[in-house]
Amino acid sequence: MNDSCSETYSFSLTAYFILESNLLLQSALDTRKMTEIKIQNISDDNFELPLKLIYPPDFSDAYLYGLLLIV
Repeated sequence: MNDSCSETYSFSLTAYFILESNLLLQSALDTRKMTEIKIQNISDDNFELPLKLIYPPDFSDAYLYGLLLIV
């Protein structure tokens, strides 16, 4: 059997070029509002519960928001 697929290739990280900089996409991602996620634990007498809070991108203490509990 002839194993012609066993050629090895060398790859140099210094010999590359950028095909497209995508500046428009990068600008949109930089200015995009992101959600804030906080992870903490709630402790009671005999147990500890994990808590994950996910805030909306435009969160403000001045507004009231609904609460979804998943137990």
